[in-house]
Amino acid sequence: MGWNRVLVVGLDGANPFLINKWIEHLPTLRRLIREDFFGSTVPPTPAQTLVSWTTFMTGKNLEKHGIFSFMFRRFGTYKRDVIQPK
Repeated sequence: MGWNRVLVVGLDGANPFLINKWIEHLPTLRRLIREDFFGSTVPPTPAQTLVSWTTFMTGKNLEKHGIFSFMFRRFGTYKRDVIQPK
């Protein structure tokens, strides 16, 4: 039994209207679209990178996966730090 492989290339923050406008200058994307290897998603709320990718990878919404930021604010300050895994 062999492995099925999938490659996902995410154009995070890409505007589909601009892709369509410039498609003649984007030969690889044009080919992927023609061959039905291109699609778009409906972003979750809030439409932020971390929420979107976590929702995509888990198939769960924000309320279920609970991941909504890379950062946290230190109590009593405006200083922000990156969340570190335990």
